[in-house]
Amino acid sequence: MITEPKVEQRSEQPYVAIRTQVTPRGLGKGLVARLFSEVHTWLEQQGIEPTDAPFIRYLVIDMSTKFDL
Repeated sequence: MITEPKVEQRSEQPYVAIRTQVTPRGLGKGLVARLFSEVHTWLEQQGIEPTDAPFIRYLVIDMSTKFDL
C-alpha cells in the first residue's frame, strides 16, 4: 500500500560511505554493488557489525552530467 509522504525527526546515526561521482549510465554497471561490498569489507576488517540496511545518499543529481553520491 502506498502512503503519503511524511517528515520524521530522527536522532543522528553515524555511517560509513565512499563518495564518488558517476554518470547516470555508469550507475547501472554494478557500481553500487561494488561499493557496498567495499564498505562491508572495511567494516569487517574494523570488527564493526552493520546495524541497518545499506543505502545510497545522493548529494547531487544532474542527469545531464554526473551524480554525486
